Amino acid sequence: CILDGDVEPGTAAFREPYTNNPKNYGNLYFTQERLENFFREAHKAGLQICMHAIGDAAIEQALKAYKKVLGEFPKENHRHRVEHFEVSSYDLMDLAKDLNVVLSMQPVFDYYWPYENYLPHIGPDRAAMKCALRPILDRGIRVGGGSDSPVTSMNPMLGIHAAVNHSVPASRISVKEALRMVTIDAAYIGFEENERGSLKAGKEASFVILSNNPMNYPAEKLDKIEILETIYCGRTVWKKEE
Repeated sequence: CILDGDVEPGTAAFREPYTNNPKNYGNLYFTQERLENFFREAHKAGLQICMHAIGDAAIEQALKAYKKVLGEFPKENHRHRVEHFEVSSYDLMDLAKDLNVVLSMQPVFDYYWPYENYLPHIGPDRAAMKCALRPILDRGIRVGGGSDSPVTSMNPMLGIHAAVNHSVPASRISVKEALRMVTIDAAYIGFEENERGSLKAGKEASFVILSNNPMNYPAEKLDKIEILETIYCGRTVWKKEE
C-alpha cells in the first residue's frame, strides 16, 4: 500500500516543507484513522503489512498506526514492514526499533540518485538522512535489501556497491553487512529465512556465482563484479556466455 509519493516530483510526504517549494509538504494518501482501521483488520487477520513510505511524514504515519494497533493487539513476531524508509530521522528509527518493525530498503537508489540529487528538493540535512543504513543497522533493525525493479536494475551487486560506497559517508556499511542485507535478511523480512537466503542443508538451493569474491575485492569496484551463473532450486536458469 502506498502512503506517499516520491521526492523528485514533490509528492513524498515530509514533516517540513520542500526546500524548493515552501508551501509543499508532499502528499499523504490516507488519513491516520483510515490507515489505523486498515492496519487493525489486516493485523487481526494474521497478514504481514507492508507500506510504501518515502518521506518522514509518511514513515511517521505508518509507525504511529503500527504502534496503535500493536498496542491493542500485541504480537511479537509480526514483521510488519516499511518499504523504502527513504528519508527518515533518528526518532523514527528508534520508534521502528521499539515496535520491532522490519524494513525493506533499496540501497541501489543511492547508486542512481546520490546525496546531491536530493539537495534541491529537501536541503542538506534531510538529504544526509536518505537511505541511512549505518544508523539503522546500528540500532539492530533488520533490513532486507532490494532493487525496486523495474525502477532500477535488479543486479544485486549495484545495491551492495551503493551500500558500501554510500554518497553520505556516515551511512556506509561493510561488505559483509551488505551481503547479509540482500541474502538472509531479505529472506527474513518475508518469513522465508528457513527456505532461502543462505546455503544450508534442507534449504532451497538458489544462488549466484560471481566473477570475484566481494569480501576481498576493491570496495570502489564492487559494481564491476559480474554474475556468471544463476542457480534456482538447484538448476541453472541463466549462464553468462563465454
